[in-house]
Amino acid sequence: MRTLMLCLLALVAFALPASAAGITLPYGTGDGQVAFFNAKNHPESEELHPWGPQSFRCAPDGSFWVADSVANRILHLSADGKVQATLPVASAPGGLIADLALAAGPDGQVTSLFVLSGQGNLVVELGPDGTQKRAFGGEGDAAGTFLQPELIEVNAAGQIFVADRARQSLTIFTPTGQVLRDLHWEWSGFCLDPAGNLCRLRWDEPASVTHLIIETPDGKPIRDTVLDIGDHTDPRLWRVTAAGEALVSWIPGTGFAGFFPIATFDTAGQKTVTAKIVPPVAMNRFLDQATDGSLVHSVANYDDAPDGAFRLEPFSLK
Repeated sequence: MRTLMLCLLALVAFALPASAAGITLPYGTGDGQVAFFNAKNHPESEELHPWGPQSFRCAPDGSFWVADSVANRILHLSADGKVQATLPVASAPGGLIADLALAAGPDGQVTSLFVLSGQGNLVVELGPDGTQKRAFGGEGDAAGTFLQPELIEVNAAGQIFVADRARQSLTIFTPTGQVLRDLHWEWSGFCLDPAGNLCRLRWDEPASVTHLIIETPDGKPIRDTVLDIGDHTDPRLWRVTAAGEALVSWIPGTGFAGFFPIATFDTAGQKTVTAKIVPPVAMNRFLDQATDGSLVHSVANYDDAPDGAFRLEPFSLK
């Protein structure tokens, strides 16, 4: 009976999807590895933080795309974690890939990747085979240029959304790369809802509350909801579902204690489920949603590299 039970457990584990079983990438510069920058391999550096992958994305077909930021390349992983392709992204020495977004066709296959490249602060569009289609942006403080681009999204209409930490801006581009809008951004994340609308957070200083703002890409208001977070700093919006529920993390008013509280908020702004998430140091996007609505997060410690590994694991709000 014990042998039979062990066999059954092994079969169940084998049948689990990669998002449930986890994916592991060792540190290094070889195939199937991710590069790092820390005091071990650059003892002369005065960087305040170590560096490693800055972002990852869950694709509609169940595969994963990981920004191997230090090596300036994108790794495409199958649902079971096997490397399908390695896409170089041209960059100057010291340039990092900050984030990436996926555009997919009706069949769920990725048709383009939009990459925030550290070389010249550019949005680079790549085909899934790594062919560079175009690049736009450039370094500057004017709308349509960047100083420290951090997050990127693209909707089904082809509109591109870029948040810039240094400019404190959220710029919306047309599919041809022209500026549609340039908004103030409060370092609080942003996302697109399933309809492709812009979802962002706004701090109301007099009332000391955070608002969830949902609007069309061209600025037509859809919703403005006060979120009952409580005493907090540094809120970040991760997703808004088709039902209008928002997923937000934050630092409590008592300070950071090694984790972020994270919660779903209903359309009235009330918490429905609350959990804790441990963020990797110096990673822009460490949580993403799979097509089935489940969540995947990254687990990494770039200070420890090359010891340890970069992992993608399921994240539950239960």
